Amino acid sequence: MYLNRLNEEQKNLFIDLCIHASLANNNFADEEKNMIDLYCEEMNLKEHRYTANNSMDDAVSKLVAISTNEELRIVLLEISALIISDNVYDNDEQNFMNSLVERIGFSEDKVSEMMGCLNELTAVYNRLNMLVFG
Repeated sequence: MYLNRLNEEQKNLFIDLCIHASLANNNFADEEKNMIDLYCEEMNLKEHRYTANNSMDDAVSKLVAISTNEELRIVLLEISALIISDNVYDNDEQNFMNSLVERIGFSEDKVSEMMGCLNELTAVYNRLNMLVFG
């Protein structure tokens, strides 16, 4: 939704975080790969990849150093959407998100609010699909 606001370096670090997030529960689901592909298309990245170029720590540190709070909220929102794309939000993924939020310096309440909004959005999309497709 908002990824076009990121610069090239931020976009690539974001993809690294997506990959780490997808691997948080040791299950790189097809839905997560599809979301990464959609993110790459949205950001006009030619290379679609499923292997991180930076460690989790390096990706977060670099991203925090070059990003505004608004850009970091965008990253958190989109990572949250990625994590729930396979309809699973297990303890490993929750721990990943809590760790990411802590490293970025935001409150866990911010992620809870984002997850709530994403769940509401998903419910609306599901209702619309039922209306259109029966």
